[in-house]
Amino acid sequence: MWPRSRVIAGGISLLIYALITLLSSLPARSLPRGIPDVIPHCGEYFLLAFFLIQASARPARARSAVAVFFLAAALGLLDELHQRSVPGRVCSALDLAYDMAGTLAGLAVYRLLVLAKRRDK
Repeated sequence: MWPRSRVIAGGISLLIYALITLLSSLPARSLPRGIPDVIPHCGEYFLLAFFLIQASARPARARSAVAVFFLAAALGLLDELHQRSVPGRVCSALDLAYDMAGTLAGLAVYRLLVLAKRRDK
């Protein structure tokens, strides 16, 4: 049986990706103007990675972080490919790079929190 915290983190991860998919399904004309692409992409994938790593079996291990990174990369690519079918949206390598930057930031912050918690013990 999985610990309750992993199940909750996994559920939150699913909700975040569902929200990402919903937002990427919106036509370009319905998106707010003036917000640089880097902000929503990094923010979404920061949160996704932060919760995905907590849902993994051994979140403190480097192997888990690598797996989360590649999973987020695959999900980001799927999201970008999906946007090709949305009016006014495009499939962008730069947006995928922003997703990966957010993923790395989410993993780094999680790691820093784990290290800080270990020091406090």
